[in-house]
Amino acid sequence: MNKEQIVQTLKENPEILREILTKIPDGDLIDLLEQVFAERIPYPLEAKYCRSKYYLGLATSNDLREEEIDAPDWSEWEKGAVAYIDREEYPFGADPDTPYGEYGHCTKCNISVRSSVKHGICPICGRKVYMT
Repeated sequence: MNKEQIVQTLKENPEILREILTKIPDGDLIDLLEQVFAERIPYPLEAKYCRSKYYLGLATSNDLREEEIDAPDWSEWEKGAVAYIDREEYPFGADPDTPYGEYGHCTKCNISVRSSVKHGICPICGRKVYMT
């Protein structure tokens, strides 16, 4: 099966691609989306006068209740971008199953970023971001 046939099969059967994407580890999914987002431009017709980018975001909200018997009391959503792995620091990648427990802030884009590693790359501007 050639590339065009695979694309056509996935267009006709999107559940196949959805199943594949839901089963791969998060780290591998981020690596894949980084490559896809690098090639795709949301507004190609406006590219001469407007920059646009896809990037992956992550939103979290914490349960603030005192005891588990109470109904959940959710905090406001905290939103941020998922940082890419800094390949200079991690040339072989990172553990694909590591959770996104590292936090940082891109000072150029003024956006919060999350990562599974300490050294990341802002997915919007490409600046290095250190996580804590």
